[in-house]
Amino acid sequence: MRSCLLEAMRRSPRTQFENLKYEVARVASERGLAVDGAGGNQYYLRREDHRRLREAVWALIIDGVMTVGMDESNESWPFLSLTEYGEEHVKDPSANPYDIAEYLKQLSAISPLDEVEERYVMQSLHAYQRNLPDAAAVMIGAASEHLLILLLKEISAKDSTAKARADKALQGQAAGMLRFARDYFLSRHDRLPRELRDKLETTFLGVGALIRGVRNDAGHPALPSVDREQCFVNLRLYPGYRNWIYQTQPLLPL
Repeated sequence: MRSCLLEAMRRSPRTQFENLKYEVARVASERGLAVDGAGGNQYYLRREDHRRLREAVWALIIDGVMTVGMDESNESWPFLSLTEYGEEHVKDPSANPYDIAEYLKQLSAISPLDEVEERYVMQSLHAYQRNLPDAAAVMIGAASEHLLILLLKEISAKDSTAKARADKALQGQAAGMLRFARDYFLSRHDRLPRELRDKLETTFLGVGALIRGVRNDAGHPALPSVDREQCFVNLRLYPGYRNWIYQTQPLLPL
């Protein structure tokens, strides 16, 4: 319901509740979900989904994504609109941390999440939605480190020339693993396909270092808290980082 509601608000960021019900039903129907039939161009939610819609609306109001009122002439219920903050978050529906279903769908399009990654990512998304950016940053950082470990294990298993160094890096901390990955892939830069080669230093190494840095800041009691915008950036960048790793693994050894 939250996913369909966010898509409906992305299409019509200023509306009223009665119209919103029809638009959410239209999105649900487009996605192959059950609705209560359609008359002409009008779509209707099932009776049991009306309560879920109201709950989703108020949850997003509490989160600061939506607000009651549409403009200076319609400032109260039943009018609704996206906040400025909400408008930024629905621009790219594919990596919106408020839309957990769509976020996970995007991740799974390249490779299914294993149990460990799914646990970390889900905790990060739920913490972010509850305005707990420190917790969200730590969890998405743990997910990114988990993927880095899997990548180094693949290198160790498939590349005998790098096995000893990969195994040594795996015994240390994330910073050492990232340094090993940097040296390994930069020394084999020309063997990567162009798409992966062009994104090596930005999407993989740069994003990996950024996520790790924000995670460390969030978990250090002597440092300032991570704000919601920093965490939002990490969550938006994580899918690209993940895709780079999973697209590279089948190419090993380089």
